[in-house]
Amino acid sequence: MRVFHCLSIVACCCLLSGCVADRLNFWSDDDLHKRYEVAGLDDGDPVQSYLTSIVTNGLADAPDNQDDIDYAQEAVRLDVLKAMRSKGYYDAAVTYQDGDIGLYNVVAGDVTRIKSIRVTPRFYTKYLKNLSVSVDAPLSASVVLAAQSALHKELQVENCAFALEVGHKVLLDPTTRMADLTFYVTQGQAASFGAAIFSGQGSVKDDYLHQMVSWKQGDCFRHDTIASVRNKIMATGLFANVDIKLPEQAQNGGVIPVEFVLKEKLHRSVRAGVSYYTDEGPGAVLGWEHRNFLGAGEKFNADLTLSLREQSLKTKLTKSPFLRKGQSIVFNAFLDREDTDAYETLGMGAGFGVKRSLGTNFSGRVGADIKVTRIKDESAETENFALLSPFASLLYDSRDDTFDPHKGWVLSGSLHPFVDVLGQSSPFIKAKIGAQSYYSVHDKVVLAGRLNIGSIVGANTDDIPATERLYAGGGGSVRGFGYQEVGPFEDNDPVGGRSLVEGSAEIRFKMTDTLGAVAFVDAGQVDDRVSPSFDNLSVGAGVGFRYYTDFGPLRLDVGVPLSGKDNTEQNFQVYISIGQAF
Repeated sequence: MRVFHCLSIVACCCLLSGCVADRLNFWSDDDLHKRYEVAGLDDGDPVQSYLTSIVTNGLADAPDNQDDIDYAQEAVRLDVLKAMRSKGYYDAAVTYQDGDIGLYNVVAGDVTRIKSIRVTPRFYTKYLKNLSVSVDAPLSASVVLAAQSALHKELQVENCAFALEVGHKVLLDPTTRMADLTFYVTQGQAASFGAAIFSGQGSVKDDYLHQMVSWKQGDCFRHDTIASVRNKIMATGLFANVDIKLPEQAQNGGVIPVEFVLKEKLHRSVRAGVSYYTDEGPGAVLGWEHRNFLGAGEKFNADLTLSLREQSLKTKLTKSPFLRKGQSIVFNAFLDREDTDAYETLGMGAGFGVKRSLGTNFSGRVGADIKVTRIKDESAETENFALLSPFASLLYDSRDDTFDPHKGWVLSGSLHPFVDVLGQSSPFIKAKIGAQSYYSVHDKVVLAGRLNIGSIVGANTDDIPATERLYAGGGGSVRGFGYQEVGPFEDNDPVGGRSLVEGSAEIRFKMTDTLGAVAFVDAGQVDDRVSPSFDNLSVGAGVGFRYYTDFGPLRLDVGVPLSGKDNTEQNFQVYISIGQAF
């Protein structure tokens, strides 16, 4: 009986492994899963890399049957042939050879080159010198179209025509493999901008929309200016569609009124999230958002957090732009109660911050907060604080996706001076710097890492309110340890410290489009000293699973402490929430 039981288990394991392997495409006898290459061109030829990308992208998704595989391989062959002709190789031939490696053989033939470049009417000949296309260059479709677009833009800058069309014609000589390229221009009468008119906007104020109009009545008419204003309106996120309505012909004096026909989106939404951490228990977040709170694109958020550790209500009002382009102002207020091993607190506060874009992916913030709290710390003493904190911070964020990044960096730094208006605490300054990095090794494998360092100067640990000290441990810090379990303890309770260092390394890989896994190592240390140190690191490690949805990955991590576990209460920790750990 025991032998039969073992054989049953082995059979089930073999069946499951076969199903999983088939699902994950670790091996397959489908032709499309083989490797494909392009032959016939030099490896250094830029056309070679272009064709390789066409083949790779065209055969990325596996059909279910042989007929579809044959169709996909032939479709890619035709795409490769079309690509060769677009590069000027009009005599090119492409064949497909099946085998262990699918081979697309390319016979390029002679390239067709440009013999002459003209423009009609000849009045516009002076504009040709600024184009990227030149005589004796290969007749590349992308280069010709780029030159046509550049000519159109340049004519728009110097001419105010209501109707302006730029096209091209090519005359090929098959015997010499040379081509005559002619651009043609059709230009209507000169025109100027009239009034900007908005319709269909509903609850969005007219004044807010007119702020986005970049022309004045009488300015030179340009289609690209209208397109720029349309893009600004769409970028607000308040409208599902923006149509542009122009008259069939210019009014008296060549005046062109421009009407933007708008269709609003829904401006209100609700959201909900749940979490479960072994050290914190179950939790839930409920949120409400209004994206046009005062009628000019103001965004208002209200978030209610409920868990065994924390109960809070936080609100935020964002106004953008504020005083200038690329700048916004945020007002916030909160009411919360928190009960941890380190302290119990009941507090409320408010503040504001001004955020300005300082360049691509780079921004800065300045502002101030006021927090009034009643804190009962590990010594069972209850004190009241009113902390006033001006702050400044810098952020560089080049991630390709906020919820599930595959590449990019996040670099941050902040400085928070604190002054207790009630005089219970000595003034102190909290400084933090952090870095996160993401690198895609493969389209299904991502390496991720982070490092955070913090320090508090100006006061002894005992003189700093317990809520503002530095702590580590938990699902968003050092996994494998409970919340605030990394650092100094007193009477079996965490007391926090004045310096912090914590880091993480993860390897994330997708097994299917919806399922993924993670292996991670976290480390951190909190110290009573001001300077961060690395001589007593607490290290945790573990594995996790991800279920990918349209709104972000669902996370399940299991971590165990490896070192520095004298104060841990459990041998492992489980974390379930929405989004990656970092």
